[in-house]
Amino acid sequence: MIRSASLLALAFACTLGAGAARAQDSTSELLTRLDRLEAAIRQLTGSMEQLQYRNQQLEQQVRRLQEGGECSGETTATFTLEAALNPTAA
Repeated sequence: MIRSASLLALAFACTLGAGAARAQDSTSELLTRLDRLEAAIRQLTGSMEQLQYRNQQLEQQVRRLQEGGECSGETTATFTLEAALNPTAA
């Protein structure tokens, strides 16, 4: 009877230990997931800042072209659209 109780207590302790290990794995998985999400947010923030900067450049370019009166509105719109579609050429 005592031996059965000892085995039962041992089995219970092992179960608790396994539960703690699963909780630890779960915590580890959550931390990994959080790290990945933070990295994705940093990457998206950087992309957004680059796009905002490029948009600002294009807006300034449009203003300069409109103020200079060098191009008609249609030509300016076409030029701006081409610059937006191919930013390396600008």
